[in-house]
Amino acid sequence: MTEGICVWELQDRSRDWVVVQNMPARLFRELLNNSSLLSFNCVGHGDMIYLSNRKSPRLLVIFNCVQSSWGRLDTYISHDLHPMYSWFSYYPRLDAAI
Repeated sequence: MTEGICVWELQDRSRDWVVVQNMPARLFRELLNNSSLLSFNCVGHGDMIYLSNRKSPRLLVIFNCVQSSWGRLDTYISHDLHPMYSWFSYYPRLDAAI
């Protein structure tokens, strides 16, 4: 069972991953909304990370990488039509080509 979501950063010198910020527990529970993490979408754009749950399309969680802060946007997102979901999710790997 997943207990939370956090943002990690790869340190240049040590090549170690460190936790930058944990999503507040209350916000995580709202986003999870009795579903599994398999129903989540995560998209990065600029200095922002956007998370949403297909099963609760009224909530968009936003992480500002510059301010290291979490926010929310209460809206309705159609997961079938919204352009955000035609993008790809980024899964960081050490061997990924940039």
